[in-house]
Amino acid sequence: MRRDYFVYYHVHKRDAELALEHARAILASVATACGVAGRLARRAEDPLTWMEIYENVGDATAFESALRNAEHSWIPDTPRQRECFVGD
Repeated sequence: MRRDYFVYYHVHKRDAELALEHARAILASVATACGVAGRLARRAEDPLTWMEIYENVGDATAFESALRNAEHSWIPDTPRQRECFVGD
């Protein structure tokens, strides 16, 4: 069964540069830890709403652990919402 993860959040304009650094670090850390290469996207009509997309995750336990560990350095007061979708 295929699992895709979507992590979305709204960054404050004042934190956008810092958020980009942190998001890239999280993507790199997850890729190194469990081999899942994610990508970053921004909402077309609201460029301060961002989403990390991790597709076709094989080992959900390893991925979720890697993501949790990588998120420890995330920006305070910028909540992250995580969703998992399954498919064929």
